[in-house]
Amino acid sequence: EGLHSSSSSTNAATDLQIAAQKMCAAGDTAIFLATNSLYAPQFVRDVAAQPGCTPEYLTSDFDFEMAGDTFLTGASAMPAQYYDRALSVTSSRVGEGRTGSPEPAADAHCRSIFEHASGGTRLDRNSTASALYFTVISACSLVQTFAAGMQAAGLNPTRTTFSTALSHRGNFDNPGFASSSFTSDRTDGPTQVRIARAYADCGDGSAKPCWKPLEGFQPSAY
Repeated sequence: EGLHSSSSSTNAATDLQIAAQKMCAAGDTAIFLATNSLYAPQFVRDVAAQPGCTPEYLTSDFDFEMAGDTFLTGASAMPAQYYDRALSVTSSRVGEGRTGSPEPAADAHCRSIFEHASGGTRLDRNSTASALYFTVISACSLVQTFAAGMQAAGLNPTRTTFSTALSHRGNFDNPGFASSSFTSDRTDGPTQVRIARAYADCGDGSAKPCWKPLEGFQPSAY
């Protein structure tokens, strides 16, 4: 059953408590967090306050950062029962370095541009203390995509010529994400996804939570 919350931050707190009570009373064993990164942690804490209610949680790239490390820290402050019971379907490379996988060339190129331009600021792809790496790589991806579309759209580009140009680009290495492509009816880019798992302790000495992928990328069904 899908439950909806008010868009008002004033009413949302009460709505989320009611939703948590209803879902736990119904005996739900799995919950899709299809909300934003502000309300989702509050809802999880409300669920944790219900005795004996320990569902599994499923997230995605919805609201962009829900599959990222920052979703687990700071204001999120997920309760202990969330970890090891939370899975995310993601097209991003978050946590990939923690499995020993080398940094993809496209990502490394974006990182080197930033480090050079910033005067030597070093980016750590596995940091649980800062989201700077993920922010930089994602921004680089957007700039590269925009530049590629504008260059291929020709003189006096329009929305139509821009999107058409991108749809003719074919598969490309997308910094921070899985292999990507655009078509006339699919504009979200990444063509592959994988499952990541949330851990209360990343095991890197930081004692902070993080995501780690459980598998390699698989072709998306969409």
